[in-house]
Amino acid sequence: MPCGVPELAIKLATAIGLTAVMYINSMSVSWTARLQIFLTFVKLLAMVIIIVPGLYQLIREDTDRCNHAAVYLPTSHTPLSFSMFVKKKRRTRSIIEDARTLKSHHTPATFAEKIYGNISVAVPIFVALSCFGSMNGSIFAISRMFYVASREGQLPDVLSMVHVRRHTPVAAVIIMYPLTMLLLFVGDIYSLLNFMSFLRWLFIGLAVVGLIYMRHTRPEMARPFKVPIFIPAVFSFTCFFMVFLSLYSDPVNTGIGFAIMLTGIPAYYIFIVFDRKPKWFQKLSDSVNRSLQILLEVVPAEN
Repeated sequence: MPCGVPELAIKLATAIGLTAVMYINSMSVSWTARLQIFLTFVKLLAMVIIIVPGLYQLIREDTDRCNHAAVYLPTSHTPLSFSMFVKKKRRTRSIIEDARTLKSHHTPATFAEKIYGNISVAVPIFVALSCFGSMNGSIFAISRMFYVASREGQLPDVLSMVHVRRHTPVAAVIIMYPLTMLLLFVGDIYSLLNFMSFLRWLFIGLAVVGLIYMRHTRPEMARPFKVPIFIPAVFSFTCFFMVFLSLYSDPVNTGIGFAIMLTGIPAYYIFIVFDRKPKWFQKLSDSVNRSLQILLEVVPAEN
């Protein structure tokens, strides 16, 4: 029997990937964008590799294992990715026996072993690259969120500054690194995933509800593009459904995450709304911003 991968090895691999993504996002916006395009192509290529043999099996009428495939279909956040994942899951289950599917911790790898034999090692590599792409996209998006929040005065000023030569929001990118590493090595990975997915989908769902609200209250507002209202409605319902699943599957970690989220309310009123801050606090904040600005070689974006 093959032995399992040690948890420390998984965490170290995650730390290496996270460090690489942070470095790329700090060095160049164009590198980040090109890497994301390449990794998205790799992800879709991996799905095609799985879907095509599955279609061949369906043509041969080997469809008896698709009877309950809907139970295993995931929910994604765009029509393209949703359709690709649905096709992948159906084609995979049309080839792998039910017993092997239930016992396997990595269905694509089991599928590849059955179809491609010795070259099946490529599928886990594709999966790893897909995870790397998800991490790259998340850091790119979250760092820009910090950047905008700082520009609006809701976070320290240094987070809205860009590097003098590379024009990347270095501070907004690396601010996540120490805390992410701490959570990675101190906490349990799967509890952390559950905790983060709850907060992520809750806020995404609330943001989309805000979009629906603005469509009704301010229909005359100029918008770069518009989609039918049922699309954000279905998407927000999906987000809240995933939040409910997190509450149902792991109420303890989800409750802790919700409690930590609520601490942001008093922090917002103390540090943002309340203007009469002590002079020592202002001096400390200015000193930290100035020191980080010199250390990271960043300047306000308008300069």
